[in-house]
Amino acid sequence: MTMKLIIGNKAYSSWSLRGWLAMKQSGLPFEEIVVPMYDDAWDARKAAPDMVPSNGKIPILWDGDVVVWDSLAIVEY
Repeated sequence: MTMKLIIGNKAYSSWSLRGWLAMKQSGLPFEEIVVPMYDDAWDARKAAPDMVPSNGKIPILWDGDVVVWDSLAIVEY
């Protein structure tokens, strides 16, 4: 199963960029999902099942049932 990394725009969210860089450097396969942040649909989007564990904070990494949602925690994971 491929890991899934949910991030915001890498140019505007340094936290998302850090999580993405950690995953890219790891060499492990992952699916990158970029979500628009703070638009009119943000409240609904952060309530989606993939975002609920982090309370809408990104980046969020899913590895099967394991979820990690802080860029430094993603680096350690």
